[in-house]
Amino acid sequence: MRFVQTKKKVVRRCRNLDGDGNADATIWKSSLRLVTVLWICGLVAVSLQPIRPAAGSDLTQMHRPFHLVAFAITALLLWRWSTGSGHGSSRRAVLVAGLQAALCTAALGAIIETLQHVMYNNPMEWWDLRDDALSAFVTILLGQAIYASRLFKKA
Repeated sequence: MRFVQTKKKVVRRCRNLDGDGNADATIWKSSLRLVTVLWICGLVAVSLQPIRPAAGSDLTQMHRPFHLVAFAITALLLWRWSTGSGHGSSRRAVLVAGLQAALCTAALGAIIETLQHVMYNNPMEWWDLRDDALSAFVTILLGQAIYASRLFKKA
């Protein structure tokens, strides 16, 4: 009986947080925020760790694909976080949220590359910065295209 009472309290609190009574959406949003924050912290930690792979190693060959995939995932997480559950969002709001997510992801890449340059006295890796921004913007453009195609199917 106590478990049922506790569950009702949690659902009631979630309804109060969400405002529209959708407890699952509130839990989803909270989980997405946690995953996004942990992903970005992990990305920064891995990027700023002092051990650099030796030239010509397998890790060096995976450097560019790592940038493309990691910053594409970052852009998607930030975009999804900023658009919320996606219900009731106008097309303009989704477009602006995507642009903001891409810009924030590119800025994160610039900050990481600058910190690597300053902390380890490495030359500035402009190609990494280009790859970070490119993957963020291309990912958001593809996401926007998918979002728009779904809108046209509904109409």
